[in-house]
Amino acid sequence: MRVLGVDLGSTTIKACLWKLEAGQSPVSLARASREMHLLTPQPGWAVQDPLATLQAVRELLIQMPEYEAVGFSSAMHSLLPLCETGQPLGMAISWADQRSWAEAEELAHEHPDWAERCGTPIHPMAWPAKLLWWSKHQTAPAYWVGLKEWIVAQLAGLDRPAWMDRSLASATGLYAGNDWDDTILERLGVKRSQLPLVVEPDQLLPEFKGRTVLGAGDGPLSHLGTGSLQPDQACLSIGTSGALRMVCTAEDSTLQGRLFRYYLSGQRWVRGGAISNGSLVLDWLRGLQGNPRPEDLLGQIDKIPAGSEGLVALPYLMGERSPIWDARARGALVGLTIRHTQAHIARAMLEGVIFALRQVSESLQPAQEIRVTGGLSRSPVWLQMLADALNRPVLAMSEGEAGALGAAQLAAGFTVKPEVMARYQPTQAGAYDRAYSVYRELYPSLRESMHKLS
Repeated sequence: MRVLGVDLGSTTIKACLWKLEAGQSPVSLARASREMHLLTPQPGWAVQDPLATLQAVRELLIQMPEYEAVGFSSAMHSLLPLCETGQPLGMAISWADQRSWAEAEELAHEHPDWAERCGTPIHPMAWPAKLLWWSKHQTAPAYWVGLKEWIVAQLAGLDRPAWMDRSLASATGLYAGNDWDDTILERLGVKRSQLPLVVEPDQLLPEFKGRTVLGAGDGPLSHLGTGSLQPDQACLSIGTSGALRMVCTAEDSTLQGRLFRYYLSGQRWVRGGAISNGSLVLDWLRGLQGNPRPEDLLGQIDKIPAGSEGLVALPYLMGERSPIWDARARGALVGLTIRHTQAHIARAMLEGVIFALRQVSESLQPAQEIRVTGGLSRSPVWLQMLADALNRPVLAMSEGEAGALGAAQLAAGFTVKPEVMARYQPTQAGAYDRAYSVYRELYPSLRESMHKLS
């Protein structure tokens, strides 16, 4: 079957066409992408243009060869206000938007059990804080939806979305169990009539002629795309941001909000933690050094010993999510001396990204292997650092677009067998332990100072 997966990422929209057969490896037939930009009209804001996103998706669909089915993957937590006619009232508020940090802290103080109830920690990324901010600063819209639902509804010729997939709904912070949570909606002043009907991610949409499904969130779908469906397998998605997850049940705890719990499909759930700073740290480092090629910068890093010779970094360029969930967290370098070079700083920052993932992994059950997808999954240097610092085998998957492949499998109605490109075994067990122990001490020690500066 020729199946198309469309991934609506924060910075890139991708369309990938595969030939899929149940239980077999996917065969890539065609792919194309459009670069997008998170807009920052004010400090702390991060928004996406829904009209530009729709245009990009339409262009990609026209560019693709013939296909029999299509599914959609999307970055999670986007929030789009609509008017009575179903048109956007401005921009979509992305996961990276931090304007509602005060509202997030207000809600977290009022409802410490919110994350356990809804599976989504209270943070500016999620809907509750955004909605509370909106109620204080803007007039209530007619409807609230996510960016993906609006895009798919427009492709179907609908005035506004009639549906939202259960995966993205479970990540809003308004959804508990099998439905929108009335207590939470009342607290935020949101009516059920303002929200879409929640459907299963693999439910066929009758508004389309061909097999079309809404799909799910890009993180959960990466489990399908990498084949990480066993209880002892972890899936790491590392793009602009990152997330480490394992499959779980609907009853598994979020550990007082340190972790999230989101729906995938077929009564599967995933639990894990998201970090706000992934490959954007590498991009930031490149910008400071005149934009060398990523592989050249990583080559410099590879010459520096593990632990960066006593230099430890908090890579919180965009605040941080799991496990601290602090939008006002800021980056830091500790241990800097005259002998440290740009390469030391770069390595310490990327080690900090891995240490953030290690904190997440320590809140999950032990994994026998970690399957990695996303931009940094193509770097042997970074993958070996990851295997050593986490002390776990790391598998780089042949298909880097795991979210789109997961969406395509939902559209096809069966699963395939993703291929492993390379395996990395830990070779320096314990080499990072000292730096990691310092890393864990830094945020609690610096939190008050960070908040004064934010």
